[in-house]
Amino acid sequence: MRRFCLIEGNLSNVISEVLILFEENNEISDANALLPTSRIQFEILSSKEKLLAYIQRDQLLCEYGGDYVYDHQEWISFRKFLEPFINGCRLSGRHLVNLLEDLRGSRLPVSSTLTHQMIEQQKRNVTHTFHDEQLRHLEEEGDTILKELQSYRTKSPHNHDYRENLERTNVLYNELRKAMAKLARLADKRLNRLEECLQLKTFQEESSQVTVQGQCVNSNLPKKKTVPPIVAAANHNGKKCCPEGAAF
Repeated sequence: MRRFCLIEGNLSNVISEVLILFEENNEISDANALLPTSRIQFEILSSKEKLLAYIQRDQLLCEYGGDYVYDHQEWISFRKFLEPFINGCRLSGRHLVNLLEDLRGSRLPVSSTLTHQMIEQQKRNVTHTFHDEQLRHLEEEGDTILKELQSYRTKSPHNHDYRENLERTNVLYNELRKAMAKLARLADKRLNRLEECLQLKTFQEESSQVTVQGQCVNSNLPKKKTVPPIVAAANHNGKKCCPEGAAF
């Protein structure tokens, strides 16, 4: 009973009720003495048949009159397959989500140099992500691991732990594969936009340079001298008029 008290002291509200089974020929002098310092509710049952009022037969061990078959070594083997797979999916999934958020939140750069740098950085990040050893292992071996986990459920169909964990694992793995597909699509779309931006920025910068160079050339050209017009007129005798002050 000390174990229940230790659990209650470290993890509150995890135990709602305790069923205590005593054989019919045993007597309990003081029921409250079983859990003297605990607030856990408990029921004392005098026979295995009374357990069925609290626990379904398919969830009750065979030794207590139920149909539930439990193999602890099998459960340990199941967890050895399950836990590394789940942890790997979670870690890789978080990395994929972080990269997706970075791509969605990044803005187009303001110059061709920055655009080129962003293109190269995105290529490195995406390549590093998809070539990650853990992610590649999950992608290549994920279906095989799920089939192995499914075999435990097939052997022990009454084991709710196998069923629930397998369902959660399938959902988690499917979400991981969806995230990989989303990242691939978004990375391609983003790369195309960056390449278009690079072409536009390069064109704008080259056009600006041509305009500036043209302005510099025009400013360095020598200015033309203006020559006042000489007005010549013929008189009515056909003689040319001399400029004012000139001698005939």
